[in-house]
Amino acid sequence: MLSSRLGADIPLWNRKAMISFSIRKTYLNSLLDQGRKAGWIKHKSILYKSGYDFYDFNITATTQINPKNKLSLSIYNGNDVFELNSGSINLDTRMVWGNGIYSLTWNKIFNSGFYMETSFSSSIYNMNMDLALDQYNLALKSFIRDYGFKNKFTWLTGRHKLTFGVSSVYHTLSPNNSKAESDSVILNLGTIFKYYSMESGMFIADEFEINEKFNFYLGFRYNDFRHYGPFTSMIYDDTGSATDTIQYGHGEKIIRYGGPDIRSSLRYLVRKNLSVKLSFTTSQQFTHLVNASSIAFPTDFWISSSSAIKPQRGYQWAAGIFHFSNKFPIEASVEFYYKNYLHQLEFYKGILNAADNSSLDNNLIFGKGRSYGAEILVKKTKGMFTGWIGYTFSKSEKSFNDIEQGRWYPAKYDKPNDLSVILNFSPKGKWSFSALFVYGTGTTYTPVVGRYLIDGNILNEYGKFNSARLPDYHRCDLSATLNLKETRKVHSRLIFSVYNIYNRKNPFFVYPEVTGNLENYSLTVTPKEVSIFPILPSVSWEFDF
Repeated sequence: MLSSRLGADIPLWNRKAMISFSIRKTYLNSLLDQGRKAGWIKHKSILYKSGYDFYDFNITATTQINPKNKLSLSIYNGNDVFELNSGSINLDTRMVWGNGIYSLTWNKIFNSGFYMETSFSSSIYNMNMDLALDQYNLALKSFIRDYGFKNKFTWLTGRHKLTFGVSSVYHTLSPNNSKAESDSVILNLGTIFKYYSMESGMFIADEFEINEKFNFYLGFRYNDFRHYGPFTSMIYDDTGSATDTIQYGHGEKIIRYGGPDIRSSLRYLVRKNLSVKLSFTTSQQFTHLVNASSIAFPTDFWISSSSAIKPQRGYQWAAGIFHFSNKFPIEASVEFYYKNYLHQLEFYKGILNAADNSSLDNNLIFGKGRSYGAEILVKKTKGMFTGWIGYTFSKSEKSFNDIEQGRWYPAKYDKPNDLSVILNFSPKGKWSFSALFVYGTGTTYTPVVGRYLIDGNILNEYGKFNSARLPDYHRCDLSATLNLKETRKVHSRLIFSVYNIYNRKNPFFVYPEVTGNLENYSLTVTPKEVSIFPILPSVSWEFDF
């Protein structure tokens, strides 16, 4: 068995309350164990000591206190664990990603045109990676914890739909709790910092139906961000060396950022089945997602704005055409967009080469970014055959004065081509069939092109920023569903499926394989791909009762 899923909706108190839950779990590790015992997975195989585990659960409890008041409690927790231990490629790694989200929501109806939603929430995201490659041992840890509050009102009056309210989130981030070791020598990756901050805002928006042809939306939000202690701020001289520190106590305000954002759109109904939409949006982001481009692993780090790190700003323009057929159940849309970004972040030395006693701020550089593209979607919603085709052409680029004289280079998640095709076939009878095909350009990374021995330390030499890509990702999945005999209390179905039908070896990551002798100045660095999730047939039984 590859995976299991269990869910239920349980009404309580004459259906005035409801508890819903769902649990999912994979058993790929058990399947791999059986493959090893049966001899299907050989000792030299990359999968011999590897595994993947995933689970998540979701619980929601809702109670209707009275016709105008409702309370909801939601809990979500999930974990992904990937392990690769292979002597054949001299690489051991363990990666863990975890999410936890908890929220309490109160919905109140004042009258038919005025209602409120108030929520309290807590969430945590963490990423842990342990990597052993050749003589290197590296441990990367990062987490972000949030506590949030939001109070939103909606007022329907005439042709207006007004929304307004306040929100606030308290962040705790630890982006660089990392350790490294080379030939039993512990490397200093810099001081471990935690960032404490409060992000608040007031917002108001109006969706106005001007007439039968025009619909206008205008939203305004004022942001307030404050970075608090405890925190140690480094002072650097012109050469980038730390000369002094400033200590901030618990709760002491270090710096404040803020300012307005707007969101606007205009929709014009050309005719009943054809519309055109224009939009313009500005945004500020106070927590930054920084990619470790020197590691071709799915590793990203959350970093807070501070006195040394300004908030990111974004400006987006978009235009789209939306159409549905009067004769056929077909919908189609084309949308074009262009985005500008300011205060983008990048690791300057690479996370593995930050071997000095500086703060994380001193290992970051700041630049700008841009992205643009077109999204095309065609859907068929009724009939024996249904499905959709979605294609996106896009470019996402960055430019930093400290990187190759400001050359525009592709961002880590630049994906020029992204295609998804879903086809469903539902003939009359008990059987139904579906097929999925996905294709996407591989993500970028900065390749290791050489290694040097300087004063007994081994240092990597990197090529141009994000000048290499993983191979393009594509796969096809097929499934067939048999609806079994339905009784008054139970409805069940058997699902036969094949994941990755043509056994495409999509690389999960790339690592540098080093051959030769460093002391004899004879080294060759070759990128090696590691792929997981081959063809996986499965049978599942689902039932509702």
